[in-house]
Amino acid sequence: MAEESVRLPPPTADRRIPRRVLQARGEPHRLDNGRTILDGILRVSAINAQRHLSDSEQRGRDEDLSKTLGRFYERYLDKPVPNSDALRALTSSEQHLNVHFGEVFEPILKRLNQLGYPGVADPKLTIRSELGGESLLRSGAQVHYLVPGAPVDPTDGSDLTLPDRYNGLGFKNLIYMVVQILAAHRARLEAAQARPPVHLILIEEPEAHLHVQLQQVFIKQLATIVADSPVELSTQFVLTTHSPHIVYDDFTSIRYFARVGAKDTFHYSEVRDLSTFHGNSQPETRDFLLQYLKLTHCDLFFADAAILVEGNVERLLLPLLISRFCDRLETSHLTILELGGAFAHKFRGLVDFLRIRCLIITDLDSVTGPHAEACRTDHPEAITSNPTLKTWIPAKETVADLLSVPVEDKTLVSQRSTVRVTYQGSTELAWNKASKTIAGRTFEEAFIFENLAWSQDQANSGYKLRVQGADNLLLGDLIDKIFTKVRNLDKTEFALRLIDLGGNWVCPPYILEGLDWLADELDELRDAAAEPQITEAEDEPQAANA
Repeated sequence: MAEESVRLPPPTADRRIPRRVLQARGEPHRLDNGRTILDGILRVSAINAQRHLSDSEQRGRDEDLSKTLGRFYERYLDKPVPNSDALRALTSSEQHLNVHFGEVFEPILKRLNQLGYPGVADPKLTIRSELGGESLLRSGAQVHYLVPGAPVDPTDGSDLTLPDRYNGLGFKNLIYMVVQILAAHRARLEAAQARPPVHLILIEEPEAHLHVQLQQVFIKQLATIVADSPVELSTQFVLTTHSPHIVYDDFTSIRYFARVGAKDTFHYSEVRDLSTFHGNSQPETRDFLLQYLKLTHCDLFFADAAILVEGNVERLLLPLLISRFCDRLETSHLTILELGGAFAHKFRGLVDFLRIRCLIITDLDSVTGPHAEACRTDHPEAITSNPTLKTWIPAKETVADLLSVPVEDKTLVSQRSTVRVTYQGSTELAWNKASKTIAGRTFEEAFIFENLAWSQDQANSGYKLRVQGADNLLLGDLIDKIFTKVRNLDKTEFALRLIDLGGNWVCPPYILEGLDWLADELDELRDAAAEPQITEAEDEPQAANA
C-alpha cells in the first residue's frame, strides 16, 4: 500500500472511529506487470449461480442453452467442410450437420452420462440443426431430446424429438455447467501463450434445480470432466453451496464460513478449515462422524443450532413438540440428529469446531449390578449407562447425583460452543390415594408418568399405554408394570400413534426446558445481529511533544 494508507485502530469504547482516520486517504500500490505475472501462474474461471436458464421470454429457456453449446462448437470443435450444395438444399444440409454434431458432441454427451444424465427413464440428449437460409453458414444448432419409445417420423425416418424448452431446469443446469467447464478447460489448453500450471474453476451453487441424487453424482464425477489434463497442469474446483448433499463426501475439502460476533460488536465471517479438524480428531471418532453424516445428512453445516436426540421416537415427535409447545423455534433452522447417549459425545469435537448452539435430549438409562441390568431410577444403587452424561455433561454417574444437578451445571459454555443437556427429572405421581416422587428412565416412561391419569384412562386405550387392570393396582405395582411395559413397547409405533391420534397430552418438562433454553439462545443471537452504528468522534487530542 502507498504511504498515505493507514491501519484502522480498534474502535473506541463507544464504537466510534476518530474523524481524522475516517478522512484518511490511501491508494493501493500496483505493480506494472503484476497481472502478467499472476496470469502466468494462475488461471481463474467462474460459473455464476445466475445461469439464465429460466428466461421469461418465449423460447428463452431453450435458446440460452443452445447458444451456450453453439459458442462451444464455434470456438473449440472441428467445423464441417464447406458444401456448396448445402446452400441450395436445406434438408440435405440439416442431415449433414446433424451427423456432424452427433460426432463432435459425442464426447460431451459421454461426460454428461458419467454425471448421471440421462437416467434410466430420462430422454436422451441430441444436438440437431435448425437452419434458415441466412443462418446456414453460421451452423445454427438447437438442443433436442429423443423421446424413448416414440415412433419414427415416417417422412424422413428420423427419431421423434422434443425441443429443449420441454425439459426441466435441473438437466439444463447440469448441461450448462458441463459445457462451461469444458469451454474453460479447452480455452486453457489451447492458450497461445504459456499455460499457467494451475486452473481454478469457481462454481457458485451448483445445486440449483438439481435433485439430490444428481447433486451427489455431480460432485463425485466433477474431476472426470477435465481428466484429460496433462500431468503438469492441475485443475482445482471451488464450489460455494448450501446443499448438504454436496458437502457430505469428505471433511478435508470443506471450508466452513461461520458468522460470529456478540451483542454490540461487529459481525464477521470466520473461515474454518475442516481438514484441521480431520487431522486433529481421533481416527475412530473421525471415521464415525464421516460415516454417520454420509448415511444421514450434513444439515449440521447449515443450521442455526443442532438438537441431538436419544432415538427414533424423539426424532419423530420433536417437530410436533416444537409446534405445540415451543413455536418460537419454528422460524429457526434446526438440524435434528438421532444419535443416542451412547454416541452423542462423539459429536463433541465437531460441535466445538463449528461453534454452534447444541441441545442434547437424552435419557437417564438407569442400570445396576455387575451386568448393568436396567432398573428403576429409584433403585438405591442406580447408575447411568449413558456415556454422554458420564463423560461430557454433567459428568456424573449415579442417578442420585444426576437428579440433583443444578440447572446451570447442565450447560457447558466455552469459547467454541454452547451446549445444553436435558434429561428426565423427578416428578410427583399420584394414584389411588398414594403418591411418590420418581423420574422416568426413558422418554416413553417419562411421558407416561407425566400423563399418568390420561394414559391409564380406558378412553385413551388406542395409544396402547394402558396397563391391564391399572384401576385396581397400588402405585408401586403400577410403576413396576409401566417399567415392564415400556421395555417391550414398539417405540416407533408409539410415536406414530401420538402423531396420528393427537390428544390432550402434555410434554415431559425436561424437553420443554431444553427447547425453551434453545429458543432463548437463538433469540439472543438474533438480537445481537443488529450491527452497531458508527458515529464520528471528535478529533483525538494530540499528544504533547516531549
